[in-house]
Amino acid sequence: MSAVSRLRSARVIVAIAFRNLVRQFRRNLLLGIGITVSMIILVITASYTNGLTDILFNKVMIYWTGHIRVIEDSYVTRRSDVIREKARFTDIIRKTVPGIKQIDEVTTAYARALGNGRTGFVALIGMDKDRKDFFTAADLSAGNPRDIFKPDVFPGILMYRNTANDLNVTMNDIVTMRFDTIYGQSQAPKFRVVGIIPSQNVFQDTGVFVDMDTLKSLLNMKPDETQALNIVTTYPQDQKEVTKAAEALRIALAPEAAGVKAVFSARHGLVPADAFALRRDDAQASAVAAGNLQFVKGDIRALAADKAGIALTESLASRLGADVGSRLTYSYAAGSSTDAGTGMGSDTVEKDVVVRGIVKTPSSFADATAFANPDVFYQTFYWNIPRQPATVAHDAALFKALLPEWDVLPNSPTSDALTRKNQALDRRPWKGAKVDVQTMFAIASFVVDFQRGLNTVSLVAVLVLFFVILIGVVNTMRMSIRERTREIGTNRAIGMQRGDVRSVFVLEIVFLAVLSCLVGILLAGGLMELLKAPTFDLKDNPFSMFFVQKHLYFVPKITTVVANFITIVLVAFLIAFFTARRAAKLRVADALRHYE
Repeated sequence: MSAVSRLRSARVIVAIAFRNLVRQFRRNLLLGIGITVSMIILVITASYTNGLTDILFNKVMIYWTGHIRVIEDSYVTRRSDVIREKARFTDIIRKTVPGIKQIDEVTTAYARALGNGRTGFVALIGMDKDRKDFFTAADLSAGNPRDIFKPDVFPGILMYRNTANDLNVTMNDIVTMRFDTIYGQSQAPKFRVVGIIPSQNVFQDTGVFVDMDTLKSLLNMKPDETQALNIVTTYPQDQKEVTKAAEALRIALAPEAAGVKAVFSARHGLVPADAFALRRDDAQASAVAAGNLQFVKGDIRALAADKAGIALTESLASRLGADVGSRLTYSYAAGSSTDAGTGMGSDTVEKDVVVRGIVKTPSSFADATAFANPDVFYQTFYWNIPRQPATVAHDAALFKALLPEWDVLPNSPTSDALTRKNQALDRRPWKGAKVDVQTMFAIASFVVDFQRGLNTVSLVAVLVLFFVILIGVVNTMRMSIRERTREIGTNRAIGMQRGDVRSVFVLEIVFLAVLSCLVGILLAGGLMELLKAPTFDLKDNPFSMFFVQKHLYFVPKITTVVANFITIVLVAFLIAFFTARRAAKLRVADALRHYE
């Protein structure tokens, strides 16, 4: 058959299929309504689920925890969440985590706010001047978001309208905030309300925004310190990739030994030397220390028993003119290495120590080296990171016996696991620093689980709808074949091939599915606009987090709509194809003799 003949035959088949679709309007209308309703439900359900995903990953998590969060807990006399070397951590993150959209510095204080005769609890959140995404998204109903950076008698704050109403304050009113610094001192600064943000949901309403530098100063934090680092990625919904990136970062944050390039002072003058501390919270580390430190005078037990104890190498002891029992002072310049030459963070840290041993210089260490009781470092190192740290190779025999800069905590895949890990830290006495790398899937797994539950419900709805479509198409096809049996016989008698008969029935259903889906998509768009119109007052309701500015939030995606469209049409095609084979197999004589 020539191409022209094939084209002419195809046009005839299409015309017959479309004519039959119109002729059987009443029966096809019911099936079309079913497919249309199914498409409406699929589009609205998928759009609402996509809206929830957008809220969770791009409106709540991005400000709450980021997609990956890095925190450092230090404990000496009290527990404080402070990353002392922000620049160093940021550099490691950039080198390790792929697809970084931004790294946000987190500085927060949970405060009791006193307004005009009313009080409430809020989260003071430090905002950086360069945080453009926040200032773009902050559509204030009053004030200017950048007024928090203007100098004034009282620093400015931005708050959500619900919080302002709870505190009975409005623009330019003064609010007192009571909170503790990272060192436990009480603060009660006053702030001026310079902006009101329309309330969106109960989780965000508690946030009160202030200049980050102002908040750091009030918390007694240094410029290169931060409470946490939130990493925003370009793949927030891909749990596998986010978890993989977090695990790679956890490995990259393997600590160095806690070491200081210090200056020791004694009667012979000042001598620079490397200073490290020995672990005592690990039996294996103690065994390594005992096996690799060769004491010429004193012993390791005396060093471990004295909280101000220190052991010197022979060379260092000789240059200092020190012996067992000698009292020395060790000192160093505090502040990150990034502060060099700025004059910032340049405090000098001093500590009086007592020599409790003299040892031979271990392999891989400098001749002038000191090994301190860990309490010496607990009182100095973790509060004041040295500007010039001392380092030693990880493969050094004594490395595992040295106190690390921090311990990296194991992965917590869920919120429950994270809670148990934190409870274990609270119950077990410890000192030093702990670094944890958390993903939003662990920090807020209950929220993510809720969203997955909605996705499951959507999937069940899809399966039910497909089953309904299947029954409708099969029933319509069987009735149509039965009523048009003589017509099939007539068409076959005048030369129509079996494949053409099958194509007529299949195209009829496909045309119906396509038209019904298109109508369903248009109606779904209109219905979503109607559903977004009502305002829901959900104050103090946890489900308010699934609304944006008190309205239902839909995010229709073209890819999802097209996928649902193709799926429904494909299901209709397959069902029609296998059902139409019955019509194609009818013998001409039997079809012409058929009577209803």
